[in-house]
Amino acid sequence: MNTITTYKKRLNKYDNLKGLAIIFVVFIHMSNPFSHFPIRNDITLLITPLSMSIFFFVSGYFTKVDENTQIKAFKKILVPFIIFTATWIIYSVLLFGTNIPKLPYLVPTAGLWFLLALFWLRSFLPILVRIKYIFVISLILALLVGLITFPKDMGDFLTIGRTFGYLPIFLVGYYFKNNEEYFQSFGSTIGSKIKPIFFKISKFLKENKKIVFIILIGILISLFILYQHVPVSFLEYKRSYINFDYGRKIGMLIRLFVILASITLVLLITYLMTNKKTFLTKLGMNSLSIYILHFYFSSFSSRIFLKTGIGSTILHDPYLAIIYSVLLSAFVLFILSRDIVEKNMRKLIEVVGNFLMKDEAPKQRIE
Repeated sequence: MNTITTYKKRLNKYDNLKGLAIIFVVFIHMSNPFSHFPIRNDITLLITPLSMSIFFFVSGYFTKVDENTQIKAFKKILVPFIIFTATWIIYSVLLFGTNIPKLPYLVPTAGLWFLLALFWLRSFLPILVRIKYIFVISLILALLVGLITFPKDMGDFLTIGRTFGYLPIFLVGYYFKNNEEYFQSFGSTIGSKIKPIFFKISKFLKENKKIVFIILIGILISLFILYQHVPVSFLEYKRSYINFDYGRKIGMLIRLFVILASITLVLLITYLMTNKKTFLTKLGMNSLSIYILHFYFSSFSSRIFLKTGIGSTILHDPYLAIIYSVLLSAFVLFILSRDIVEKNMRKLIEVVGNFLMKDEAPKQRIE
């Protein structure tokens, strides 16, 4: 008897996208101590909104809506959030003597807001996809959430602002894969008109990568110029409009522009990205461990190494600062992208997840 084994083909394109995004994220955090240099801020102005938009786009792409969506979100996303919030607090208290946060799980620390935001998005996706015109509604919600002002010590409360800010790009990722479902949500008449337009544009972008690349560069240059007048913190969807010098209307317009620009860039990069294995592929496959653990390296660098004599020299030289940030980022990416790191992290998450979750109740037999 022949045994037929089916292999699920891995899409390298999306691992490559995550690999590119994690490079941006690591560089941003490794270069945080050098925010007093204009050149560093110029670089992060572009890659800050782009890097996280790529992550949410890919996460939306691979999220499945079924009866296990919430359970998977709990095991794969909320459990790591619970574990590594605790480990970060222990690390900070023991090594640096910092105080224990008052609301560690309500106000995320060490970049773990991403996991909490992703947990909300995946958990509520089965409900969201049942709402008509959800993408337009998501844009409206992303703009309205900027009107909410939290106290300073609760500025990222339950990462509400960021969750709604990245909701549109998360939905774009989901419907990029499930486009038939999106067309049907408009009804047969409108959907049948939109569908051929979408496929024509998609075909053009796939067959004219040189033009796509030129468009991408043009948008990046334009955004680089426009973002000179926008603080990096505004691009993170974390704070309300009142925290900046913009009025509510101007703040909404700028946020809408940033969201639509980020979506456009991510889609263009997706069409350009190769589906072949590259050095980005491994980084993308192991991006979870890199994302969570690189904060320990960045904090150690900023709190200990850069306070030494050599570190002080680096802190006062923009060229040395850039070289240091690049070399440290490369080192951290290499170390944390090892399969053994990702494997052990997954094991830890699985053990804790199994401890927290009840065994599935046996189905009662119907006589």
